[in-house]
Amino acid sequence: MSTAPMTCHSTLLFQDVYSPQLVWSANRNRPVRFNATLRLTEDGNLILADADGTFVWSTNTAGKSVSGLNLTETGNLVLLDRNNEMVWQSFDLPTDTLVLQQKLVPGKKLISSVSASNWTHGLFSLSLTNYSVAAYNRIWKVPCNNN
Repeated sequence: MSTAPMTCHSTLLFQDVYSPQLVWSANRNRPVRFNATLRLTEDGNLILADADGTFVWSTNTAGKSVSGLNLTETGNLVLLDRNNEMVWQSFDLPTDTLVLQQKLVPGKKLISSVSASNWTHGLFSLSLTNYSVAAYNRIWKVPCNNN
């Protein structure tokens, strides 16, 4: 029996008949343990902390008059100000999937997951510039032994 603590991700998933689809993750490369917390602070910051209280991720929206949070039908997690204007949205931080109403804009990229069960950054990415679409395959350098 393993004594390693189980870890998890703070994610938005779409569930279909076959399998859940990762739409967005706050912490793709830094899974947290069970009993981690996701909280909206009084100063308007959405913060993810691990079970022991260690800071993992935030929206960096402190001081931006955030007064509410909304999860839309399309899976967009949105922080709103007092006038119901968007201050932050998860759609601005794509993972490896685009969903209805989400746009891939220049400067942002889609990055594959390692596998269906390991959502950390994989080998492939797709990005846009103002003039082109670029697909990349990250190659691992393996030292050669010349003996």
